[in-house]
Amino acid sequence: MDQYIATEILLEIFVSLHSEGWDEETKVEIYGLIKQCMAKSKQFEYGAVSTWHRLALEMLKRDDVKTDPALIEKTGGQSLSFQTSLILLEEQIIKESE
Repeated sequence: MDQYIATEILLEIFVSLHSEGWDEETKVEIYGLIKQCMAKSKQFEYGAVSTWHRLALEMLKRDDVKTDPALIEKTGGQSLSFQTSLILLEEQIIKESE
């Protein structure tokens, strides 16, 4: 339950801060940090990876920032976070076909 609450709170903070209007430099820095967290994970804990995937999905929806599919596959597979990884990959494919 705590993990779910933490995920929801982090997503709400992200969305709220983003809606305040980030400049391009801030976006690049924050998005880079999220991607680094995903890439450098050694434990691939389900809750953390699921949260990173959901943040990456928000980045994609709001600013068309794509995440390397190999990174999504690696983190999703090793953490067993299949649902969020599939949703993220699916949304990226849809965005690319538009």
